[in-house]
Amino acid sequence: KGMIEIWHIDTFDGGSFSKFDYLEKIARNFEKKHIGVYFYIKDMTIEELDYQLNQGCTPDIFSFGMGLGNKLKDLFLEMSIIPQNISNSYLNSAKCENLQLALPYALGGYMFFSSIENLNNANIDLDQNFDLRSNINLCGYTKQYKKSVREVKSLIYGKNDFLDPILHIAGIDARQMIVQNNNYDAYVDFVGQNKATILLGNHRDLARIENKMNLGKLSDVVYSPVADFNDLVQYVSICKNVQENKMEVVESFVKYIFDDNSQNSLAEIGMFSPVKNLTYTSELYLSLQNAILNVNEVRNVFL
Repeated sequence: KGMIEIWHIDTFDGGSFSKFDYLEKIARNFEKKHIGVYFYIKDMTIEELDYQLNQGCTPDIFSFGMGLGNKLKDLFLEMSIIPQNISNSYLNSAKCENLQLALPYALGGYMFFSSIENLNNANIDLDQNFDLRSNINLCGYTKQYKKSVREVKSLIYGKNDFLDPILHIAGIDARQMIVQNNNYDAYVDFVGQNKATILLGNHRDLARIENKMNLGKLSDVVYSPVADFNDLVQYVSICKNVQENKMEVVESFVKYIFDDNSQNSLAEIGMFSPVKNLTYTSELYLSLQNAILNVNEVRNVFL
């Protein structure tokens, strides 16, 4: 049976813990059930991935996110395992030329965050019909100090080389936003520096904000999950170079990722399952889960 090698490459945040930690846990559980099977999971940067590929090296299994499908697609086998209950939106996001070359196994999502205090400062009318999403371009203002004036923008968010959600979310005025090169800087500028009234964050920011709420350092949070688009998806693929004597175990492990217990464990890292509702009790997590499981547009990972 021997050693199964997995390359895990992140292009977006984990939740309260990393996706690598999740994979490690699932692999160790699988090892306990399959004596003689061992996993080597390598947490790789894009640079390390490129170096290994240039050296002609490949793993047995890839775990990857948006931005890497086109680079890796020629190394993938068509999936013979299609778990039940994955929506067509998520399944289709993992197809290349109508071939199911990957499967989505862990989901994040986007969410708008603000607070009653922030919105009051922006002179927004918080009546019973208030909707954060429809007020996104209306929350900028100038703040007067004794010797200076500071502009507070309506929205702040972070992007990277692979993900820029504003390109896919309609109706946001670029003149009313601040763009950071990563999510954490946007979060800090929102929570600590008050540079914008609203944060467009993700599931990682949700974990940070909920932690602050639980510590009593943040209250009266106003939120709106993004329900029309998602590209925060982690995929699994089987490499076409897998040795024949390993294939049965590799396929069994991919099936195991979609096992009920394995998918339930996603709640332990603050992420979501593409095949089932997880048993969150937090209103914020339940709201985001409902939005991303019913989303219509999921970016194709091979484009």
